[in-house]
Amino acid sequence: MNAFTLKKATNFINQAYYDAVVEAWRASGDWDFDDTNQSNFPIATTTMVESQEDYTVPSNALKITRLEVKDASGNWYVVKPFDETELEDRALSEFMETDGLPKFYRLIRGSIILYPAPTSTSVTLTDGLRLYFLREVDEFASTDTTQEPGLPEPFHAILAWGAAYKVAFAKSLGNQDKLKIEHAELVERMKMFFADRHKNFKPKIRPRVEAYN
Repeated sequence: MNAFTLKKATNFINQAYYDAVVEAWRASGDWDFDDTNQSNFPIATTTMVESQEDYTVPSNALKITRLEVKDASGNWYVVKPFDETELEDRALSEFMETDGLPKFYRLIRGSIILYPAPTSTSVTLTDGLRLYFLREVDEFASTDTTQEPGLPEPFHAILAWGAAYKVAFAKSLGNQDKLKIEHAELVERMKMFFADRHKNFKPKIRPRVEAYN
């Protein structure tokens, strides 16, 4: 017997929830979307260790948006991301091998690697590394009776339409095309809302940087 249980229905709702959040992130521009059910800001602070370059990313972080380090005087500085392919002819192990104030970082699986590794003469080790990130949503449990989606209320129905379409598609139901269209239209309205939410900010024209030999 393949019963459609409340647990299965909740799973479909959560899948539709993540789909909606991804679209909200893409459309948010200068305002990063965050689930309003969360009780704090998507900012994590950790203590650094002398000469340690490797730090674990919070388990609920889906995307890193900014990394900052506090120097020995208590001032915060941005640590910039880089990719090892940018080094070209230089060995990665030789890149900024002298400990000091971290200026760059790269991501490996669930870790942030700092370059150079911190030293107490250059940084404030205690709570001196600050991470801004996009995080997982507060998923629904099958026992929830009062929790609402962390999306603006006019777009709560996206979850119902999205879940209904996923069920219809999985079971090859005849109404799947209609459900897909209704869901897509509501998603587009939500994307317009998030894209328009930062209209008071003037567009920024950034020059394209190219490297020449």
